[in-house]
Amino acid sequence: ENILMYKPKNMSYCVIPKNGCTFWIRVMRYLNKDTENKKISSPFDISRFEAHGWRYNQTLYRLQNTKHRDLIFKSTRFLVSRDPYSKLLSGYMDKLFLPMYWTFQGINMIKKVRKNPSDLSLKCGHDLSFQEFLDFLLTEKDDPTKIDGHFRPTQFYCSPCIFKPHFVAKQESFKKDSEYILGKFGLLDIV
Repeated sequence: ENILMYKPKNMSYCVIPKNGCTFWIRVMRYLNKDTENKKISSPFDISRFEAHGWRYNQTLYRLQNTKHRDLIFKSTRFLVSRDPYSKLLSGYMDKLFLPMYWTFQGINMIKKVRKNPSDLSLKCGHDLSFQEFLDFLLTEKDDPTKIDGHFRPTQFYCSPCIFKPHFVAKQESFKKDSEYILGKFGLLDIV
């Protein structure tokens, strides 16, 4: 359930964590008036927490659902790609170098990859190295469902071979590409 649609413009966006999704979720929430009754005049009035934390009132579409698939393939589709190494480093810095995921993910990763972890590491999950992070991903590569979505490869969200996007923006040229996509839908004025 990772595709958002804005039906008046017949556009579908595949949400891929760490690939500019906060911006695009804000845009789709704004367009679909999915703002939990908060009055907003711009997608930027929606905080990062609100973009990801509010319950969705709009439908989250899935390619695996036949009815959804028909709607998705009749729309103009886009996604944002990112260099996979850059995505991994960004995910590590955002989620594991900073305290946000220490107890949520760090402890589990340390248990899986570190020999003789300290009691403090097992309690806090605060000191997972980048190398240990990569080692963890390699131990779970055969079952990507065990990998947090922020670290999972793009093909497990919207495989481009299946989703067949009309537009592929790149994180590395995000502003230019996002403006181009918004312009193609006649929505450039919202930003």
